[in-house]
Amino acid sequence: PGGSIERGGDNGYVHKDSMACSVFGNSPGLKVKEHPGKGGDFTQCLVSELAKSSKDERATLSIITSRVGKALNKLSNYDQTCWMEGDSQCHNVVFMPKAK
Repeated sequence: PGGSIERGGDNGYVHKDSMACSVFGNSPGLKVKEHPGKGGDFTQCLVSELAKSSKDERATLSIITSRVGKALNKLSNYDQTCWMEGDSQCHNVVFMPKAK
């Protein structure tokens, strides 16, 4: 499609879209604890905040990432943090624009 961007890693997979971003919570090389049936601290915080944000039609990805970071800091005793990388336009995209 016109105007789309191809992004891909060395694995041969290519993402075709006009905007792309990733949210991270585990620093490379950092060994984190997993909780059986719940996942790691980052996963728990991300899932919780996405669920809460599904009811908030004003929650942008930037706001969600900030909330995840605060929750992750608290849960991990400040051993982990959260950040987002990618197209700057993604920061202001509303996660659930028609939330009720």
